[in-house]
Amino acid sequence: MRLLFFGTPEYALPSLERLAAEHEIVGVVAQPDRPAGRRGQPAPPPTAAFARRRGLRLLQPERPRGREFRREVETLGAELAAVVAYGHILRPWLIELPPAGTLNAHGSLLPAYRGAAPAQRAILAGETETGVTVQKVVFAVDAGPVLLAERTAIGPEETAGELLGRLAALSAELLSRAVRLVESGSARYAEQPQAAASHAPKLTKEEGRLDWSRDAAYLARAARAYNPWPTLQARLPGGRLLRVLAARAEPAPESTAVPGTVLESAGDRLLVRAGGGALRLVAVQAEGRRPMGAAEFLRGARLAAGDRLG
Repeated sequence: MRLLFFGTPEYALPSLERLAAEHEIVGVVAQPDRPAGRRGQPAPPPTAAFARRRGLRLLQPERPRGREFRREVETLGAELAAVVAYGHILRPWLIELPPAGTLNAHGSLLPAYRGAAPAQRAILAGETETGVTVQKVVFAVDAGPVLLAERTAIGPEETAGELLGRLAALSAELLSRAVRLVESGSARYAEQPQAAASHAPKLTKEEGRLDWSRDAAYLARAARAYNPWPTLQARLPGGRLLRVLAARAEPAPESTAVPGTVLESAGDRLLVRAGGGALRLVAVQAEGRRPMGAAEFLRGARLAAGDRLG
């Protein structure tokens, strides 16, 4: 089929690569190049870089609207559009432009976790499984009828980055199957139960600020959900930033220490009092340092039991 692809980050790349190997990509729509790296030089998002390498028609509007953008898209002659983590809501005219409609691969089992951060929100909520849903796009966030869905377990210590990598591969597989169904005329859609919908809003940098009054089990999930971004962040005595990359909840020993107090600091055990239980920091990254395990960090950290983390 003649496909128009909407997608921007690394997550969308496996789907674009798979569809480009099986169909004719008449255009790729991605967000504009953004400053990246220490020098802040503009760099293309992964899908745009792929399109340039392959010589595909590339459109990078700030927003997918306006007369010029519309005229350009209308000349492409797409039969079907596919959306994976593009980053903008499509207007009705754009959704309905391809004769076969527009499909979206979303990283949850809809109607659960509609929105920008479904994998991270599922981990944060303590879910043990998630999946990918291919839906027909409508002018409402992730509310369209479902064509395909597949479940996958969430590992007990799996980070958001690891889970997103697996969901990206699963999205590519399901989109490939979905396009074949549309092409053959055998696509059948099922409406979502709207009353069962839940939402997964975009992550913010502020969410990473570690609140020691929270339960340790929640904080351990937050360390996984916010890895690789924005990461769960505490402050060492003296004010240096400490990123918590992996953590586990443990029962708290008898103590009158307030949340944020270091309970143990020896060997590979860095245990901190939380609002409920204690949080064992397994992997961390101190400001200006590389990621490391607790044992390596403690050898040079000068952190003792009784110290407070902010």
